[in-house]
Amino acid sequence: MLDINFQKSIHRADGSQFTLNINLHTQAPRTIIMGASGSGKSLMLKAIAGLLTPEQGCIIVNGKTLYQSEQQLNLSPQERRLAYVFQDYALFPHLNVRQNIACGIRHGLFNPRKRSQQADVEHWLNAMQLDMVAEQYPAHLSGGQRQRVALARALIARPHAILLDEPFSALDTQLRAQMRTELAAWQQKLNLPMLLITHDPADAAAFDAAIWHMDNGRLHSAPNDHRHA
Repeated sequence: MLDINFQKSIHRADGSQFTLNINLHTQAPRTIIMGASGSGKSLMLKAIAGLLTPEQGCIIVNGKTLYQSEQQLNLSPQERRLAYVFQDYALFPHLNVRQNIACGIRHGLFNPRKRSQQADVEHWLNAMQLDMVAEQYPAHLSGGQRQRVALARALIARPHAILLDEPFSALDTQLRAQMRTELAAWQQKLNLPMLLITHDPADAAAFDAAIWHMDNGRLHSAPNDHRHA
C-alpha cells in the first residue's frame, strides 16, 4: 500500500544540512513511524502529502503514483487525495465546526457560510458526534472534539489514505486511549491505508500496525515485525 523511495536535502537556519533518505515499502493497512523530535518524521509526511518536493525518487500510495522524478510527475496536494491531520489540527479559528468541516470539500476564495447545510457535512457532524457543537468555534471545543473536527474535515474529501502527524500529543492520557480506539475503528470501517507518526510508544502499542523507526532522516523496520511484506 506504500511504496516510497525518495531523497530530500533541507538547509537549516544555522547553516547545517539535513537529508531525508526514505525507503518505505509495506502492504500493511496501518503503518506507524516512530522517532524522536527532529528525526525527519514530519518532513517525510509533508513530502508524501505534496507540501515538500523531493529532489529525486518516487512516492506511490495505494497503487497511485503521486511523485516520480524520472517522469517529472508531481501531483498537487489536492490531486493526491490524502487526508492529512496535522499535529495541532490546523483548524480555522474564525470558522465554526460546520464551516471547518466544509472546508474539506470547498475550493475557492470564500469561506463556507455559517449555517449552510450540505449533506456530506451533516453526515460527518453526525458520524463524529459533533451535532451539538456545530455552531461553536475551535477555541470552545475540547481536545477530543477538535481532533474529530480535523478528522471529519480530512475524511469528507473521500481520500485514498490517511496521514496523521502526532495526532494524540495534545490530549490527556484518558482521552488519548479513547481517540486511539475511535481512529482505529474509522480506519477499519473506511478501509483506508493509514500512516501515523509518533514519538510515543503507547501509540504504537495501541494499533495492529507495521512499525518503523526513523533516525536522522532514515527509516529502519522494527525487529521481528513481519507485517511489512
